[in-house]
Amino acid sequence: MTHMIVLSSSDSVKYHLNNTVTDFITELVVPFHLKGAWEVALIDIHMSLSTQSRLKPINIYCDLCVESNVNGVLSPLLRHMPLTKVKLMQHLQFSTPIYVSLKTSEIKRVRMYIRDDHDDTPTQITDPLSCTLHIRKTLA
Repeated sequence: MTHMIVLSSSDSVKYHLNNTVTDFITELVVPFHLKGAWEVALIDIHMSLSTQSRLKPINIYCDLCVESNVNGVLSPLLRHMPLTKVKLMQHLQFSTPIYVSLKTSEIKRVRMYIRDDHDDTPTQITDPLSCTLHIRKTLA
């Protein structure tokens, strides 16, 4: 069994007034109650960029993920993206998703946030940002 979750930085702003394009929480319409071991992957992302010059790689974090060592700190890294061959409008689909173990079996909301390799908020990403998560039972 698998689940897809499509998230947007503009979702749930009436509940989370501090949502930004690079740090947002989305309340799910229907919560997930999962049994057993599950994993999540980012399968696509759509974002607008304000510039094409000297873009830094970005790390995409998701509070559903187990923590990984990122630059000496434990963080819920979902995917590292070296932004190469960048256009002002990006729609990236990942033909080989990288799955990360879920740290929770109950999903009511999802927090996504993006930082560069120095843990700074990237300023080149502008509204809106949307992405699709794929959740599947862990393969044995």
